[in-house]
This record gives sequence, C-alpha cells and structure tokens, in this order.
Amino acid sequence: MTEPRLSSTTTNGKSVVVVRYDDDDPDGAMAGGSLTQAAHAALVSQPDVDIVGFVPTRLDDVDTATIVAKAIVLLAIWPAAVTVMEVTDAVKRVSSEELIVGSVDRATLRWVRGPAFIRRDVLERALQHAGPPDLIARVAEVAGALAVL
Repeated sequence: MTEPRLSSTTTNGKSVVVVRYDDDDPDGAMAGGSLTQAAHAALVSQPDVDIVGFVPTRLDDVDTATIVAKAIVLLAIWPAAVTVMEVTDAVKRVSSEELIVGSVDRATLRWVRGPAFIRRDVLERALQHAGPPDLIARVAEVAGALAVL
C-alpha cells in the first residue's frame, strides 16, 4: 500500500483535509495503521480543520469538490458520511462450530467504500476509541450512525 497523501481546502467556510489512500490494499485500506496515522497527521498538521475526508486513489480523476460540498451539507446534521454499495455476494451465518447454518438477508447490508468524510470531533473520539482496527467501524461505534454520500 502506498502512503496516504494529504491535501487541504476550504469549502463553504469549512476547513477540509483530504487523505488520498490506495484502496487496493488486500487487508482493507480503512483498517490499516497507515490510514490511522494519516488521520492523526491530518489533525496535527491542520489544528483548525473541521472535516477530514478519506478518498481512494481510484477516484483521483474525479473532481472531489462536488463530493466535499455534499459531505459538508450532510455533516451539518450527521457525524460522518460514507459511500456504500449494495452487498451482492452470498453472505452466510456460521455457528460456533464453524458450520454454515443459514443465509443472511442482504437487504439491509451495505459495503462501506471510500470516500468517507468525518467531523473532527468524531474522528478524534474514534482515534481514541479502543474498538475494531477498521477506522470507519470505530467512527460508527462512537458516532452511532453515518450518513450515506
């Protein structure tokens, strides 16, 4: 995985740091320590930042200004906003004996994909939270709910 890149902008009066990361990481880009380190670096390098965004490098050719503007609107109400995709793969329920015991209804399941935008206060709490290694999972635990971009 290549090291995440940081850039900053101001949109609609909000200071935003964008962390560009390689989401081809087989362990999951949002789970890696380098992304957590980049989140820490974003908060330290921009002490007045309002929002930190995580945008995968596969979207390098996409104009992020529109995405940032939409995220700012959502973050006025919600603690974080993420992009999701419907789960189309077969998902199975497994017993404690590691036996498949049934299917899981996928109607309410979504894959969380970048980009993701998080208010500073929520990101700070998530980084201090001793929860799962996945950064967005920790954000969800401390925030309670995430808006869909």
